Parts: sequence; C-alpha cells; structure tokens
Amino acid sequence: MGEIMYRTTKFNLNRLINILVFFFIFVTFFTRIEEGATVLRIALNIIIIVFIIFLLHKNTFRIIFTSELFFYFAFLVTAALSIYQSKNIIDSAFIVVKMSGVFIMIFFIAQYIFFTGKYHLIFYSYIITSIIALIYYALHIVYNGYYTYLFQGVNTDQLRYLMFIGNNPNYVGMTFSYALFFLIVEDKIKKAWCKYLLISFLFIGILITGSRKALLSVAILLFLYFFIRSENKLRLTIYFLIVLSIVALSLIYIPVIYNTIGWRLIGMFSVFSDEIVYESSANYRFKMLIEGLELIKQKPLLGYGIDSYRYVQNIQGVNTYSHNNFIEITVGVGVIGLICYSMFFVGLLVKNLKLEVKKKSIVLPILINLLIMGSASVQYRSPDTFLLVIMSMVFNYEFLESKRIDEYY
Repeated sequence: MGEIMYRTTKFNLNRLINILVFFFIFVTFFTRIEEGATVLRIALNIIIIVFIIFLLHKNTFRIIFTSELFFYFAFLVTAALSIYQSKNIIDSAFIVVKMSGVFIMIFFIAQYIFFTGKYHLIFYSYIITSIIALIYYALHIVYNGYYTYLFQGVNTDQLRYLMFIGNNPNYVGMTFSYALFFLIVEDKIKKAWCKYLLISFLFIGILITGSRKALLSVAILLFLYFFIRSENKLRLTIYFLIVLSIVALSLIYIPVIYNTIGWRLIGMFSVFSDEIVYESSANYRFKMLIEGLELIKQKPLLGYGIDSYRYVQNIQGVNTYSHNNFIEITVGVGVIGLICYSMFFVGLLVKNLKLEVKKKSIVLPILINLLIMGSASVQYRSPDTFLLVIMSMVFNYEFLESKRIDEYY
C-alpha cells in the first residue's frame, strides 16, 4: 500500500512540474510587455527549481555537470563584474540576477527531463502555446478588421504591433517558427492531416507577423533537419533551392503575401543600395551595427557594463538595444564575455555532433539557427534561448552517461 502511495505521489509531482514548465513558457510568451510580469516569471523560476530539486533528491538522482556550463558561469561572472562601470547600475544588476535565475531553472529542467524521460515536454509546450496564440491573434485581427489593411497594401510596423496587441511581431513569428519545426520532428502525432493542418496554420501565422527572421529560421531549421537525415544530400539541396525559389517568387508577386512580408524582405537589401525604401528597420539596424563596432574599438576587453548599448550609443533617434547578440554582449562585457558566452554554444554544438542521426537532426538545427539569428536579435537575456537548448543539454547528458557506463563495464 505504501509503495502504491509513493508512486502516486511521484506521478503527481511529475505532472505538476510538467504543468509548471508549460505555464512558464506560456506566461513568458504572453507577458513580455506586461508590467509586473517579470515578478511572476521569477516566482515560477523559483517554484520549478524547488520542485525539481525535491524530486531529484527524493529519488537520489545524480546531478550532472558538463564543461560548457563552466563557460556560461564565467559569462555570468563577467556580466556581474561589469555592473560597476554601467551607466545604469540597477538595470544591469537586475539583468544579471534574471539571467542567473533563468539559467539555473533551465539547468534543473534539463536534469529533470534526462532522469524522467519527458523528452517531449518542451516540444508540446511550444506547440500548444503557439496554437493558442495563433487562435487568439487571429480572432483579434478579424474582430478589429486589421486584415483588410493587408489586402489594401497597407502594412506598417505600427499595424504589425496592433495586430499582435503590442507583442513584438518578430518574437511571435520566431516562436511560431520553432513550434512549426517541433511539429515536423514530433513523431507521436499519429494523424497526419491534423499535423499538416497545424503546420499550415503556423506558416500562415509566420507570414502575417511579417518577420523576416522567422521565415529565414523556418528555412534554416528545415533544411538542416532534412540535410542531416538525408542520404543524398546533393539532391536534397537542389530540391530545397527550387522550393526556396518558388517561395521567394510568391513573396514578391502574390499581392497579399507581398503586403505582409515581401516588402520587408526587399527592404532588407536597401542597406546595400542608394534607393529610397519605406522600410527603415534594416537601415537602422545597419547603423546600430556600425555604431556598436566603433564602441567596441574604444573598450574591447571589458566593455561598458551589461545591457549598456542603449546608454552609450550616439545614433540620433535610437534608444534601444543593438539588435545584434554579439555586438550587444561585446559592448556590454567585452570580448572576454563574448568568448565565454559563445563557448557555451560551441561546446554543445561540438558534443552534439557525436549523437546518433535522429537526435542530431533535432538539436543541431536549433543551435546553428540560434547562432545565425544572433546576428539580428539579442538572445543572451531571453529565457527562450535557453529553453530551446534544453534538448541539446539532455542528449549530451545521455551520451556522456552511456559512455560512462560503457567504460565502467
């Protein structure tokens, strides 16, 4: 009887942790712009950590540490040491505390997934959150009549934010892109029509966000996934280029698609020409990149203090982060901090190369895409960045544990 009660308790605790992790991802998505939401996320961080530690201790599981964790810890140390030279010490200190809390939570979630086998927890959390968000935003867009502007050829950044109720359309699109990828790699959804229907809806949602990064992420994730698994890589590359060409032509020549995202893709290349375009985002980002490089030249080793780009840049009309992960980190904590941060991902990438094809085809596209997208977004302080690398950490634990057992016997 006691054994049955123990199993029931353990099962309920597992279920509670699963719900809390999903709720954290859900809350992180829907409360990025809400005041006071950070407190809720921090509270969830603490609760999840406490429950997982209790579960691991109760079942006498061994905590696994790997070398790449040392590099991220070193990055946190450089960020903490940089606070004293920041122009806004309170904001910088808060950033370091938040980064530390999120990473500790991600570390314990990875331990939890490894020891319990809940491999699909992150996949389903992203998929369910994205489907709920897609339905919510679709109803909002239809109810307020915003869709009519798309057919009329009117699409500005202001309209994009109105359609997504103030949430960053790029962030929404990126979340949809990873959910779409997880739907494709998820093999437990048995009804093919349901799977393809959800994939189609998410792809339409990505187009409506007008996010160039999200559309590019879909291409990178899917190409790498099928490339790693393919036996004839040349043929796959040719097919991929043909499909990519068809999609590109559709974005340009189908009016409703051009009005949502095509014009932004064309505007992205305006920085290399003298032509006047009405999409200035790419131009501003290019200026911020150049400004960041100039700032790095002045203080290359230790930087100006974590999250200080917005306070030290001199571009008129700009008061925000650099929109480039590597520039933002280097301006904040210098080259030393950038090396420590990058080695965390490079370490995972190198170790994941040794995995079996099925697992490698899931985690390598995510890691590579994160590194590529870092050139157009600031990721180091985002919980999503580390939620996405959880499976890479878990598969790395599996590989190291199996190797340890083989050596033992």
